Amino acid sequence: MFEMTPARVCIIIVLILLLIVLPLLTAQANGAFTL
Repeated sequence: MFEMTPARVCIIIVLILLLIVLPLLTAQANGAFTL
């Protein structure tokens, strides 16, 4: 097991946010949300 250092916690949070945001961005690029 690896120790949960603050830097690693930040990296994990960023990765989770990317997993949430990237599908939204690709859907927007595909024209699902027209501005």
